Amino acid sequence: MWKIAAMMGTCLFGLYLMKRFMTVFFGPDVKDKRKEWILYGLFYALLGVAFAFFSYPPLTTLINLVMLYIISQLYEGSQKKKILVTFLVYSICMVCEVLVMYSFSMYVRESELQIIISFITVLLVSVCEFVIERFLVRHSGEYSIPHCDILILVPLISIALLLYLVMSGLKQRTVFIAVSLVLLLINLLIFYLCDVLTETFSDLEEMLMFERLAAGYANQRTVMIQSEEKVRSLRHDMKHHLNELIFLAEKNGVAEITDYILNMKDYMNNPNEYISSGNKGVDSLLNYMLQEAEHVLDKVDYKISVPKELGISSFDMNVIVGNLLDNAIYAASRSKDKWLSVILSYEKGVLFIRIQNSYNGTARKKGEAYATVEKERQGHGIGLQNVKKAVENYCGNMQISDADNLFDVKVMLYTLQKKS
Repeated sequence: MWKIAAMMGTCLFGLYLMKRFMTVFFGPDVKDKRKEWILYGLFYALLGVAFAFFSYPPLTTLINLVMLYIISQLYEGSQKKKILVTFLVYSICMVCEVLVMYSFSMYVRESELQIIISFITVLLVSVCEFVIERFLVRHSGEYSIPHCDILILVPLISIALLLYLVMSGLKQRTVFIAVSLVLLLINLLIFYLCDVLTETFSDLEEMLMFERLAAGYANQRTVMIQSEEKVRSLRHDMKHHLNELIFLAEKNGVAEITDYILNMKDYMNNPNEYISSGNKGVDSLLNYMLQEAEHVLDKVDYKISVPKELGISSFDMNVIVGNLLDNAIYAASRSKDKWLSVILSYEKGVLFIRIQNSYNGTARKKGEAYATVEKERQGHGIGLQNVKKAVENYCGNMQISDADNLFDVKVMLYTLQKKS
């Protein structure tokens, strides 16, 4: 009886380690805590039945993979990432078990073999989890992992290879130990590779934001130079314009005066200056992005009402508005209507942002999160995560909806409540 209790105890601790692995990749937040407890309880029960009544490795493997995948659905993230985590976590556990089994079986009595192997396996898995969490993965949370398609193959091949060797009845202990050590090292390196890829694409996203910010300021400088040239030219000819207006007034040519003033107004308009709020960060970003939108879309509507001084840094505005506009323009340019609407409104310390765009009707979701384009671009998931973090920094919230081929993003930022 104590053997069964010991086995179930190690099994319970093993499930705890699997939960720790999930936290490394997805963060601590779970959609439904009650459902999590139920799923882990079911997982525990299925493993208990498999150990007690069956001794068939493929069945145990199937139970572990299916249950880990189901549990991963409780977290935010793409399906590719969830599949990768499922295979990667189980491959670590399976490699540790095979390594321990063939390393210690000759030194342990048959009656105690299964219990001892279970204890040592759990201990080795816990060491692996500690190493992964402390040294290999520094960017835990909800970030997307680039190139999941390729990375999934490594743990999948590891599991298939070990399962084949175990089922083939191979008796060469050194082969099992050598293969297990190599596979353990490779799978641990995959954890590190995932972290490096995430960091690389995050840095790339940040670099693109700085490039957009620099391009926006360069564009704004051009706009200002053009406007100054028009003002200088008008000032130079102002005497002639005033003489003409006096002449028209003496003739009582009201209509002619109106037309003349309208012509002067049209001359002063700069076609590249969409926004002139006085806020350099907002003006440079929106003049640049709206100019890009005009080049690829049929209709661009905008309404901007922000003060000269706004309690949001230019960088954060670039992260939020820049990323959302970039995605909206990309999706709208591939739609039938090619339409974009941008609204920025500020009142009493609250900035309201609303971006709407037409899309082709195939908006994709990663769990509860949207991917607003029909095909994911490199770093896109990271960009949306940066938007979410920036919004949270201002105690704000973001709502996304799609209906009738219209994508709608609403953001509220409390500019006086930025977190330190």
